[in-house]
Amino acid sequence: MKISLIVVNHNGKKFLDRMLKTAFQQKLKPYEVILVDTGSIDNSVEFVKKNFSKTKIFITENRGYGNAVNFAASKARGDYIAMFNEDMYLPKDFLSTLVNYRNSLSKIENKIGAIGCRIIPFGSDPDETPLNYGGTIDYFGFPTNPLSNKKNPFMINGSPFFIDKKLFLKVRGFNPSIFLYGEDEDLCWRLQLLGYKIYICNDAYLYHFGYGVVNENREKKVAFVLSSPVVPLLSNYSLSLLLLIIPLFILLLIAINIGVFILTKFNIEYNVAIAREYLRILRQLPTILKLRTWVQKKRFVNDWVIIRQFSLVPSIIRNASYKRLINLKLRA
Repeated sequence: MKISLIVVNHNGKKFLDRMLKTAFQQKLKPYEVILVDTGSIDNSVEFVKKNFSKTKIFITENRGYGNAVNFAASKARGDYIAMFNEDMYLPKDFLSTLVNYRNSLSKIENKIGAIGCRIIPFGSDPDETPLNYGGTIDYFGFPTNPLSNKKNPFMINGSPFFIDKKLFLKVRGFNPSIFLYGEDEDLCWRLQLLGYKIYICNDAYLYHFGYGVVNENREKKVAFVLSSPVVPLLSNYSLSLLLLIIPLFILLLIAINIGVFILTKFNIEYNVAIAREYLRILRQLPTILKLRTWVQKKRFVNDWVIIRQFSLVPSIIRNASYKRLINLKLRA
């Protein structure tokens, strides 16, 4: 199995040595290792050229994680792609475990979408870390904990993300209108609308630092998280459900903005950042609608099959991580 291993980097030089060493030291050697650099200014590219000369390097403008992966996938020569953030590193049997899992699945399933794995903090003991059951969303697109520990989750993390390259390109890859956060939700939703299933291999795990290279200010982080669900909603809901959800989403967004304004002791900068991100998405509307048209033509799974996996309770109420978000306790 020829695997193109894709690493997206933005000013992550301090993580690249460990990530790339473990990529090249895999028991199952990747067919190629690709680094996509999105305009780093920390000499990341020079470091990789000097120390990992076998790495294929592409430099793109910074249009977010999903667009960087899309570009790399279009250049990749492997049959499968595995995509990663730079602030990760891999056990030696990571790729071989994923491949064995996929080979086993292929004997009983011919609609394999994407495969995820366990993600654990740097230096953790994998025997003492919980299993990964993926995630789901509420009806407004905000991520939340899964409703049950079922075999097929609604969504997995966009990094790592293991998928057949032809399938990734066939379903149009990550949504180009999403800059950060939500690209995994959107693609997992789209894959399922087209009849593919999402899986997690808990025998495979990797180490992730988390928020290692997100350099935007806190206001912008909050804006990205609070705006990310709207693109998947616009792309994937049928028209009837979309017309029902959008007015309710607007009311929820107004309530969230009021809550953020109060919790920040009337710091308007957070609300301004949220408004700017929604204006950016509004400018992307022609691109969003173009992909939506394609999805709605190609889909053959009913909305009611998909939304049975969603949480009835809004994530901001149900999910502790979103309570922390609204309290603006994101990591710096």
